[in-house]
Amino acid sequence: MASIQAVTIMEFKDEVSLPSVRLALFAEASSDVQRAKKLRVVSRETGLSWNCTDLIKFSEGNKKNWTGSSSIVPAENEMIPEGAYSVIYTDCADAVWEGAFSVRYDRELLTKKAREFPECIKVSKSEKAAVYDENGVLKYFGEKKKTWTTIEKVRADIKDAASFRICYYLSGENIMILMPEYGISDKKSE
Repeated sequence: MASIQAVTIMEFKDEVSLPSVRLALFAEASSDVQRAKKLRVVSRETGLSWNCTDLIKFSEGNKKNWTGSSSIVPAENEMIPEGAYSVIYTDCADAVWEGAFSVRYDRELLTKKAREFPECIKVSKSEKAAVYDENGVLKYFGEKKKTWTTIEKVRADIKDAASFRICYYLSGENIMILMPEYGISDKKSE
């Protein structure tokens, strides 16, 4: 493993519910990413572990190979533990590599509702837009145009857009906050 990228994701399903929390973890494989078999993620503080066998695998244009999961979730009514983690990467030949990362986040954010964002964020942040087609496939992730206040206005630029959401990335915190999705029938402005 060459490096590990971990992001704590707080996701709002609607305007009135509290966010769910999960961890996305991707390891840069130093060998063929298609040979990745599983990742084991272990919280060093709590001993909790996750075995990820349904891995997402992809290669970047610059020949970096990544494998991981964006669905590492805590037990019901629990939170992703903060602190140090170990990652054990196993390939199809049962060769094993180990790595480490840490998780930190402001637990107070988990007590907020969507309507309280972005004002409650106390660290620097960047705002992005995620646009999806009718099958939920991500079609665009990047800067949000000021005109994108409804899905109809997004659709003027991205023809097969069916829904969109605002995403806040907390700089230096490795936290992504996903606001509720707005679909074609929604007239609500951001």
